[in-house]
Amino acid sequence: MRPLRAWIGSAAHLPWMSMGGMHDFGGPLPERWDDRRIALARRILTHARELGMTPVLPLPGGHVPRSVAGPDALEIEWQGWRTPLMDPASADFARFMKLFLDTQEELLGDPGFAPVFAVDPFIESLPPSGDLADLAAAGAGVHDAITAVHPRATWLLQGWPFHYHRGFWTDERVAAYLSRVPHDRLLLIDLWGEHAPMWRKGMHGRRWIWTAVHNFGGRFALFGDLRGLARDVAELIETAPDRLEGIGLAPEAIENNTVFYEAASDLVWGPLDIDTWLADFAVQRYGVADDSAVEAWRLLGATLYGPGRTRSIPSPVIARPWSARAPFATQRLAGEALPAGPPRMSANIDAENDPAVLGDLPRDHARRAACCSPSPIARSPESRWRRTWSS
Repeated sequence: MRPLRAWIGSAAHLPWMSMGGMHDFGGPLPERWDDRRIALARRILTHARELGMTPVLPLPGGHVPRSVAGPDALEIEWQGWRTPLMDPASADFARFMKLFLDTQEELLGDPGFAPVFAVDPFIESLPPSGDLADLAAAGAGVHDAITAVHPRATWLLQGWPFHYHRGFWTDERVAAYLSRVPHDRLLLIDLWGEHAPMWRKGMHGRRWIWTAVHNFGGRFALFGDLRGLARDVAELIETAPDRLEGIGLAPEAIENNTVFYEAASDLVWGPLDIDTWLADFAVQRYGVADDSAVEAWRLLGATLYGPGRTRSIPSPVIARPWSARAPFATQRLAGEALPAGPPRMSANIDAENDPAVLGDLPRDHARRAACCSPSPIARSPESRWRRTWSS
């Protein structure tokens, strides 16, 4: 039992383990962690169902220790890390999934008449075979293993690998992978919808959910194309409503760029005029109508949250800039657009817990952008850092 627990690894790396990206790192976890995790899961599921929600329950994609998969098991690779894969088309996989589903129900309760299960066998790894028949068998194997236990279940599948490994996942291969899964038993996620949308190509004729990732890896820069977000969501609702099941958010980190997530959430209820919405956002955020606060957010909306800002940039402290174009130049433009002096804020505003932050927020990013802007005079990187951070 201990080798199996060690294979799972630490709590911080569970997502990477579940996608087949790594194993045997940082573990094993203590048994008390399991007990607390199960208790928390029960509370979450109970409350979600009280609110009329259908929880999505995770299932393994076949990434298991070699002692379980067998000595001749297939392997997948992620960033040089190889993981055994139980063939989704095999009888062993079906038995494993039944055991997992039965245990999950024993621990968490009845999943309901028509449950939804998330399974991603090849989220950032290539399948062992690109043969169309093998891909069709792999897709069918996942569906068949789930519905053998829960006949009305839906498979929730991220469309991310079809973009991430688009060189491998041709339309023909995607079609083969999905071909033996009934249309009413599969739900695709257009994961990076705000930057690399799949829905414009039809989502392979399947039901789908549009989501925005926005933040990869917990990066803290201010970014997000608010107008592009509003435009795209309005367009997809207008032009592709027949198979669209919903709109969601799938960030890799939270507690950043609140304005982007507020806008995305409001778009569920209807279209937005971003200029009007930003002015209202400033009032709601600070609890008072203040012209300087509205102007500060107008400035941010036109620059750091302006067109094309769908990706973060690394901090110049850890990554030397390489381009004078967006997104680096966008931070420089934010600084150039600042008024001569900081806006005078109402004394009633606790601006982000710092009375000066609305004046300093764009200016801080302008300072960071100084590291990102090309200089007509050649200077050493060291002198550039000193000049920037001492100002």
